[in-house]
Amino acid sequence: MIGYIFYSSSGEVEEVHGEPKLMWIPFGILSSLTLIIGLMGYWFGEVLHDIFKEYFTNVLRIPLTASAHTSTSLTQLIVPSSSIIMLLIAGAPAYTFYISHKADSWKIVGGNKALRLLHNILWNRWYIDKFYRMTFVRGLHLSRPIVQRYVEDSIDSSLNIGVPKLFAAMYSGLRRIQTGVASINILYILIFLTSMVIVILAVI
Repeated sequence: MIGYIFYSSSGEVEEVHGEPKLMWIPFGILSSLTLIIGLMGYWFGEVLHDIFKEYFTNVLRIPLTASAHTSTSLTQLIVPSSSIIMLLIAGAPAYTFYISHKADSWKIVGGNKALRLLHNILWNRWYIDKFYRMTFVRGLHLSRPIVQRYVEDSIDSSLNIGVPKLFAAMYSGLRRIQTGVASINILYILIFLTSMVIVILAVI
């Protein structure tokens, strides 16, 4: 992308405003930090290797075998080799398309159905936005009548209508058994308290 901006032929892209040398400073700092962090990985790997080696041999008393050393050496060879291969795989097309301009990337992508499909998927950000809108926005909007009918209306009927009716029925029932005689009222209270004690003792 840097090469595409600064080494494009005239008229292919709009002229970049500002001093190109000034633009190279943050890119140089970023590249240097990336290289330094990448090289620190080898040192950090050696530190972790020594820590686990000491832990396994001195704490867990597990002897190191020859296969462990072989696996470590193979890993040290595979990691940089994979990095170099990935750099070549990505760097060669980038140089060809955006710096030397020996080939047109859009012609290659447009002439292949599979690459065009992959381009559409990446260009539309894996269709995450469409999936989000279809699922959470339109989906919730379409489910609103169902939720209102079977959830909200049920809760509203149970709490705002059912609970007051329940207390009204209890009040009517109490009024029917209310005789106005004090001794009978005290008997009701004793029966209630006795029932509560029996229930508590049964639970305990």
